[in-house]
Formats: sequence, C-alpha cells, structure tokens
Amino acid sequence: MTFTRQKTAGALLGLAATAALLLSGCAGPTTGAPAGGADAGGSDRGAPTDIQEFTEYAENIVTEASAEQAKTAPTTGPEIVAGKKIAVIPCSMAAEGCSRPADGAVHAAQAAGWTADILDPGGDPSKTAALIDQAVATGYDAIVLTAVDVQSVQAAVKKAIDADVLVGNFAASDADPALLTTNVPLFPEDFFNAGYAMGAKMFLDHGADMKVAMLTGTEFGSIRERLAGTQAFIDDCQAAGGGCEVLAEENFLVTDLVKSLPGQTAAMVRSNPEADALWFGYDAGANFGIQGLEEAGLEIDAYGFDANVANLQRISDGRGQIATAGSAMAWIGFGIIDNFNRVWSGEEVVDQGMKFKLLMSDNLPADGGAWDGDVDVEADYKAIWGVN
Repeated sequence: MTFTRQKTAGALLGLAATAALLLSGCAGPTTGAPAGGADAGGSDRGAPTDIQEFTEYAENIVTEASAEQAKTAPTTGPEIVAGKKIAVIPCSMAAEGCSRPADGAVHAAQAAGWTADILDPGGDPSKTAALIDQAVATGYDAIVLTAVDVQSVQAAVKKAIDADVLVGNFAASDADPALLTTNVPLFPEDFFNAGYAMGAKMFLDHGADMKVAMLTGTEFGSIRERLAGTQAFIDDCQAAGGGCEVLAEENFLVTDLVKSLPGQTAAMVRSNPEADALWFGYDAGANFGIQGLEEAGLEIDAYGFDANVANLQRISDGRGQIATAGSAMAWIGFGIIDNFNRVWSGEEVVDQGMKFKLLMSDNLPADGGAWDGDVDVEADYKAIWGVN
C-alpha cells in the first residue's frame, strides 16, 4: 500500500534547474490542517468509509510504516570535490531533533574530507540570521540548516545564495520555491505521511472513539505537515463512522521546552480527562512534556516524532511514550552533503532514499541507541565519493 499525497517527482526535480541553490528539508508548500469532522467527508486519500474496513486499512498502514526498510542510499554519483568548508546551523543544539541531523552533517562532511563547524543560535531566529551572515562573511562554501524556519531568516538565506553559498535544509519551513533545487527528504509528503501513520497507530491503540490532545510546535514546517497528516487521518476516521476527535490543541516553541512545556503539558492533561492519546509534534517536546506529567503524577499514552534516543528509551521502558515516527538523521546529513557535491560537480540533486519509520516497543533498535535507518549507508557514500 502506498499512502503518499499526489505530487509528481518531475515537478520537484524540475526545480533543480534553478540558478539559486537552496536544499530544504521541508521546503515547498505545506498542507494546511483540514477542516475536520465527518461533514468534511474525510481526506482525499480514498480511505474506506466502513469502520471495519477502515480498521483493516489502519492496520496495513501501521504494518507498512513499521516494517524494516531495505532501500539504500544512491549507488552512483560524482567523486568528491575537495576542499569545501561547511557551516552547520541547527535550530538549537539543546533539542535532539535539531542536534542529531547537525551532528550527522558534520560527520558526513568530515567523511568527505571537508571542514565543518557547528554554529548554535540556541533557538533564536535573530541569532540564526546573524550566524548565516557570519558564515558567508568568513568564507564558508555551504550552510546546512537543521529544523530552522526559513521564513524567519529568508533575507539572510537570500544573501547567502547571492554570494554563491549553497544552503541546505532539513525539516525547515516554507521557502520561496524559486530558490529550491531539492528537499532532503526529496518529498515533503514524507512528513505528512508520518503524521497520517501516527494517526493510524493511535487509532489501533485506542479504538474508533479515540480522543486526542495535541501539543504541536508549529513554528516548524515539518510539524505542520505532520499535524495535517494526523488530522487527515482523524477526518477519515470520522467519515468511516468513527468517533475520533481532537479535544484540545495548543502550540509551544522550542524555547519553551525546559521552562514552560512541562507545566503546559500537565495542565492540558488535567483539563482534558477524556483524552486517551497525547500527540507531540516532535520528540524533544514529548520528552519534556512527559517529565511534566511524571512530576504531576499524571499518565496518558504519548506519541511523537524524530526517534530521539531519550524517547526510544521511554518506549522501551514503558515510561509514557508509545511510539515515534523516526527520521534517519545521520543518513540525512550524508544526503545533504552528497547533494552539495552533486551541485558543485554540475549534476542534478537526487532523492537520497531515506523515509520515516514508525518505531514502537516491538521494533526498536537492538543496540538501544538511535535509529539511523535499517541499512548502514556511510560506506555507500564513501564509495560514491571515492574516499576511504
């Protein structure tokens, strides 16, 4: 079963001919949240409208999303261009969903024989813009942004592009499509699909009358895609005759993680005692939110995204979180670096192969560490690049 919204690869790959070079993890138009409710007739995904058939449909989605992934990285490409210097700017190194792809990009750049440095703005968009300007002024050849809202730093990004500095992005917000050459992952629908699959997982855990509370984090475009995906599943549940419902939805910022999110989470759960599932837009939020629940003596099944190590451990130990939809962060780092190299070699960027995976107690990494894909791609990239 394929559960991807319609968009042709050609439309995205056609952007590769543009002169400006922005590699964006969630660039392009994000999907607005559907209106919701049975009257909306569900999403446009062709889901069954009989609740028994819909349950089987949800089971198939979860089975596919949690299966072992055999797809590998690209197998052909140009040899590495020598001597490049890369600046890596995460949203905040305090958030694992930002820091892991940043660390992955640094590792990949070093594996290519390049120099790479992390410049941490600590979640402050004004500092992010200043660091982009600094990277351009100090001679970096490319900039990797991880989970940075491009809209908030668009002027700085445009100045970098005008200075012939490549700008790569993972899990970022909308950017001017005229600037795009690719997405890593190539299709932003991967985030939407992860949200839809998480809706299916919650449905199977809590039944056709599941009640969901949401803490979103929609400053990031990838989170808006995930949210839209889960809301589309809830619409489809309602169209099939189910009683799926969002009881409450609140936002939070990455700068709220430590100080206010734990209390906000406890207050939301107290205010919505009928909720049986708590949806977080990303795992760093889930981890701090669950800490707030633990301190308040509250319990509810939590669900998140990114497959952060701390959250995988929670799932393994049965401490508050049930599932996460993970991205292969180290692989993403290699993918961005590989696409940089393709651009510098005069080639088009390619789909780097990574897709999300639904991780639960029965399919966690055997070593207890991070999930970075079901295949080890580093040797494949080194072989393409011609490096040891």
